[in-house]
Amino acid sequence: MDTETKAAMQRISALDPYGEHADVEIGPALSAEILDETGRTIREKFSADGYVDLNLIKAYIRRARASNSDQFIDVASASLDAFLPVFHELAKALDGVIQSGGHEIALPLIRQIAVSGYYRRQAVRRWWDWICAGSANLLQIRPIQNAVFSGEIRSQARAAVSLKDLAWVRSHRSSFMQFAPMDRAAVVGAMEILGRDERKAILNQIDDTHASPIDLAMKRFVLR
Repeated sequence: MDTETKAAMQRISALDPYGEHADVEIGPALSAEILDETGRTIREKFSADGYVDLNLIKAYIRRARASNSDQFIDVASASLDAFLPVFHELAKALDGVIQSGGHEIALPLIRQIAVSGYYRRQAVRRWWDWICAGSANLLQIRPIQNAVFSGEIRSQARAAVSLKDLAWVRSHRSSFMQFAPMDRAAVVGAMEILGRDERKAILNQIDDTHASPIDLAMKRFVLR
């Protein structure tokens, strides 16, 4: 690490996300001043060098989440390339802002990602769909809704729950058993928005004797 990165890491007292503490919790909340300092360091490093140490990016996102701060959005928007290697962390932080009622704050970055070349990457597209699928507000925007419902079944199922889209769930009542295990689990999970009797009738297709552990767990969850 260079001097500026070391100083920033020390300032936020971040554990190494790629070392022995990789599974550490998000971490303690920090003051707006320290987050502003770190965000400025990231922008300046990216502007000067075209890259930023991933340890710093990941620690910064986690501390912003712990502090319920949305200022990381502006930093990511200004240096999106630097955040791409840890896009899953960025996606979870964005989702936190959106679920807290900040979908309008997140929307400019959501749109920036959608029109970027990165959106064509499967990992980015998958996480972008997941973020948007979890927000009924974002799904009211027609281009976003169209993109999510043209994507993977798992994101479509999440979106159906967000929108309480009974028609989407019912359209898969006779075909969900043909999906791959995780896609099938997502569709079964979406059935929670149906009435109990209807859920039970559909899920009778899952044979308790021969079903996989995932199928059985999801069936129990939906019929609880």
